[in-house]
Amino acid sequence: MAYKLLVDELLEDDFYLIGIHTSLEHIRLAYFANKYLQLQFKRCASDLDFKTDEQLAYFALFHHQDIYREVDYYLVENKISYLPQKKPTAGSLFQDLPTNTRNLNLIPEYPKVDFWLKIENESDENEILGFVSKLKKINQVLTAYIIDASKLKSKHHLIFN
Repeated sequence: MAYKLLVDELLEDDFYLIGIHTSLEHIRLAYFANKYLQLQFKRCASDLDFKTDEQLAYFALFHHQDIYREVDYYLVENKISYLPQKKPTAGSLFQDLPTNTRNLNLIPEYPKVDFWLKIENESDENEILGFVSKLKKINQVLTAYIIDASKLKSKHHLIFN
């Protein structure tokens, strides 16, 4: 007898998610997160790739692993802008270049969030609340708050391994 596994059965909500609103670029936010949270975020060898109908999009991804506590921290962009690729029309001498940029969100339920801080295997909620208050101390961070990941429809976009 064959068994069917649904994707939801494979996903465990064993992580905390913090939404960050900021005007900082990803490298600057990673620097300040390292400084204020005492972490060591490093840019991953490959960004998080996300296929749309129009093209492949890349979200900057940073990772820190605390091997002693077995906790993984991920910092990932939520917003990117891109120029959609048009297919050349037959018989045109010049390629039709797109002029309008489009925005894409990793988690479309929260389009105003600029970055996500995903914390896997952390059981201490006070630690998470401390991270939120420390992130708010960064001058360029407008706000940071905890998101209930169990209510996200697109939480499968947050699988990085």
